[in-house]
Amino acid sequence: MAERKTTPNIMGVLLGEKPEPAAKQVKPPKQRASISVQQHTGIPVQQSDGNLKPIKATYYFSPETIEAIDEAWMKLRRLAGAGRSSVSKSLIVEKAIQMALKELEHKGDKSRIASMTVSQHR
Repeated sequence: MAERKTTPNIMGVLLGEKPEPAAKQVKPPKQRASISVQQHTGIPVQQSDGNLKPIKATYYFSPETIEAIDEAWMKLRRLAGAGRSSVSKSLIVEKAIQMALKELEHKGDKSRIASMTVSQHR
């Protein structure tokens, strides 16, 4: 890690003290990341095994929804038994959204997601 620059003694200079000679600055060597960094494009990245790599996204939920997700996560982990480590909150949210979107595709404005969201914004 590079050494920190010395903070100048501004008050001392203002009061007539002689400034101390500045220490010689040593530039740290350039460091390169071992993995190239790519800007997020919003498009899933194809992995070598053919699967799509998940993309991190941030959404806001009410405290009640967060609590319900936590409770569902614990309940599903108990139900999964030995495979409980594969049950994640991200998986729960993704599957719930997929179910809602599939119902929206088939039922349109008669779907539960449409009636819940459209009625809130009318």
